[in-house]
Amino acid sequence: GLVAVQAKWHFDFQANTIKHRRVLSLPRLGREVRSHRRYQIHESQYQWAILEYQRLTHNAGLGKL
Repeated sequence: GLVAVQAKWHFDFQANTIKHRRVLSLPRLGREVRSHRRYQIHESQYQWAILEYQRLTHNAGLGKL
């Protein structure tokens, strides 16, 4: 899902009514992208997504320290 957002593929999976925000959840978006051969995810994109996910989850509970 993170790779799809970075590559702006998430616009392909939502209705024409909403274009200013993501409609599908990241896990659902990831499943949709992986089920279509049209979207090729490279190893470097997987590595970026893993690091980005770790960064997002680590910083999610932290307020200003």
